Amino acid sequence: WQSTSLKQRTYRRPLVYSWVLFSVVIIIILLPSLLSLFSSWTYQARLLSHESSLPFWSPTPPFSHDWVDVVTAVDGVAYYKAVIALINSTFYSHRTISRPVRFHVLVPDDGVLPFQMRGLLRRLFEEEHKLARGSLNVVGFKTERAQQFVYVWEGTSRHKNLLNYGRYWLPDLLPIDVSRAVYLDPDMIVQKSLEPALSSLDSSHFALAAVEKPRSPIHRFLTPKASSFAGMSRTLEETATFNAGFLVIDFPRWREHNITSKLEWWLSAHRTENLWKYGSQPPLLMVFLKSWLNLSETWNFDGLGYARLAKSRGVKAAQKAAVLHWNGPRKPWNNPVFESDFMNQPTGHYPPGSIDLSLPHACYAAFWKKFYDEDRVLQAALEVGLSLQESWFG
Repeated sequence: WQSTSLKQRTYRRPLVYSWVLFSVVIIIILLPSLLSLFSSWTYQARLLSHESSLPFWSPTPPFSHDWVDVVTAVDGVAYYKAVIALINSTFYSHRTISRPVRFHVLVPDDGVLPFQMRGLLRRLFEEEHKLARGSLNVVGFKTERAQQFVYVWEGTSRHKNLLNYGRYWLPDLLPIDVSRAVYLDPDMIVQKSLEPALSSLDSSHFALAAVEKPRSPIHRFLTPKASSFAGMSRTLEETATFNAGFLVIDFPRWREHNITSKLEWWLSAHRTENLWKYGSQPPLLMVFLKSWLNLSETWNFDGLGYARLAKSRGVKAAQKAAVLHWNGPRKPWNNPVFESDFMNQPTGHYPPGSIDLSLPHACYAAFWKKFYDEDRVLQAALEVGLSLQESWFG
């Protein structure tokens, strides 16, 4: 009996050794993937869990500064008219405000473009608005910094525009004394002072404020893979989002919570995992999720570039809004109704047959047009020796 038991143990021992060796090999092969998965999971759990999402608490005192800092970004190919109207409307809307506006314009840093842009803007606005020294700051953005992170799986050419991602690195691009700023897309105009929006973060501990889009839950921006990758619950998938065309950013809090690094992390993950549709907005939604301050709709009266939304908005409501936004494919500077003399005043009432109101946002075009004068822009460009046909403006 003892001899038989000894033989059985001797026979099983090689099998045990084989299983142990096989298990060790499997662990060695899978270990990098397991560590990567664990790292990803712990980061996402910390970032996306409702109970432990970033509170963006900061002991910084209430915002106080001599400037109303405003930022936009423009690549110059199709938006030079837009950025000129935006800047003009912003200075005009703050003409009776004690604190002066300081406007920062991000442009591609090709060595020449920042100087060309600065010369044109100063010629257009410094004398007319009696601007203080330093009121116009043209910032060259080296797009190579974004290029190493950005990959668009699904979207149009405008979603691939690297200048759209420039807002991720604003803390490194703007002057060090900018502690809080309003970021505006160039297809906007400003109708009221931005001071209340800047001060809105005083009573909160968030790094970001924006206008909620309750009918656009976050899952609409994501691919099916994103929810499982990020560990999102059904509840989080229905989280309301914001339109990133209007943002109030507190830079000390942004730096404190390493927001730029988190955005870069999501961009890197998206390059290999295909987590969302479109361009620069989804990473902001993923990082901030529920940790941002919701502002009144007046600060981003949007949808004016979409025919269906524009018709439903209402001219009277647009007159009262602080910021108008022509997001969407139809821009006011491309609207043929500009030829009509009836577009001089944004009343919304026109003689029958004078304007084809079936055209997208036709009744809103005058809100934008009153801040842009093509003849004056061409004259200013001529005075600074800038050819709009052969230059950055295309």
